[in-house]
Amino acid sequence: MSSKKKISELELQVLKCLHYFDLFDHPLNVSEIHRFLQSKAEESEIKIALQKLIATNSAYSFQDYYGLLHLEKKVHDRIKYEKNAFGHHETSVKHGHIILNIPFVSGVCISGSLSKGVMKDDADIDYFIFAKSGKIWLAKFFVKAYKFLILKNRKELFCTNYFISDENLTIEEQNLYTATELATLIPISSKNLYDQLLLANTWYKTYLPNISIDDTNYIERPFNKSKIKRWTELILNNPLGSILNYIIRSASVLRNHLKYNNKKNKDFELMYRSTFDQIKVHDSNHQKNTLRKYNSNITKTPA
Repeated sequence: MSSKKKISELELQVLKCLHYFDLFDHPLNVSEIHRFLQSKAEESEIKIALQKLIATNSAYSFQDYYGLLHLEKKVHDRIKYEKNAFGHHETSVKHGHIILNIPFVSGVCISGSLSKGVMKDDADIDYFIFAKSGKIWLAKFFVKAYKFLILKNRKELFCTNYFISDENLTIEEQNLYTATELATLIPISSKNLYDQLLLANTWYKTYLPNISIDDTNYIERPFNKSKIKRWTELILNNPLGSILNYIIRSASVLRNHLKYNNKKNKDFELMYRSTFDQIKVHDSNHQKNTLRKYNSNITKTPA
C-alpha cells in the first residue's frame, strides 16, 4: 500500500473483500463486493468507499471491476474465464443430472470456480453432492465407478470431492472460506436440499451478512429418476446396503491412511474427512492455505 492514512471501517471491509478474491486473481464488480462483504452496507456506500480507496492507491479500478495490483490483466483474464465457464455450462448441467441419477445421490450442486462464474483453462468441474443418510459411502462408490468405468477418470468432466448426508447438513468448519463456498454453490434440480443446507448453516451470515437465501443462483430442469437408480436403491436400501456402506468406508479409511501416511498431521481429518455423514478429499489443504495467505495479507493493510 502506498498510503498509511487511517481508513474507515467500511473501507477496511471492502479492502479485505478485494484481498480475499485477489488470492484467486478474481476482480469484483460493485454488486459482488456487496455480496461478499463481511459487514452490512448498501451498494451506494460501497461505491464511496471504493473511490476513497482508489484515491489513495489502496485499490484500483478497470472497466467495471475493482481489485488490487495488476488489475487490467486480471480483468482480461476474468472475461476470458467467464467465456470458458459459459462454454462449460451445458456440460456441467448434463453431468450434474447424470450424478443425480446415480444410486443414493439425493442432490448435487456445482461448486469450485465454476460456481463463481469463471473457469480457468486447466480447471475441472467440481460438484458438491448430497447423499442418502446411511448410504453416503455407497453413493460415492457408484459415483467413482461411473467416473472410472465410463469417463476413464477424466477430471475435466467432473471432480467430486465433497459428499454430505442429506439428514446431517451441518458444515463443521465455520470460516470465510467455507461461508463463501457454501453461499456460491449452484444447485442443479436440487434447490430444496440446498435451501435446507443454508438453513442448517446460518452461521455463514456472520461472514456474509448481505447474502440472502432468496437471491442464490440455481438451475431447475426436469429430472426423471432412472430405472437403474430406482432398482438399485430398492435392492440395497436395507441392512445389506448398510453393511456394504460400512465396508466401503472402512476400506477407504484404511486406503487414506496408507496412501497419505506422509501427510498425517493435525490437518489430516480436515483434508480427508471420512465419517458416516461427510466425505472430503482435499489433497492440497486449499482451505487452510487460502485463509493463511488471506490473514497474512490483511495484517499489512492500514487500519
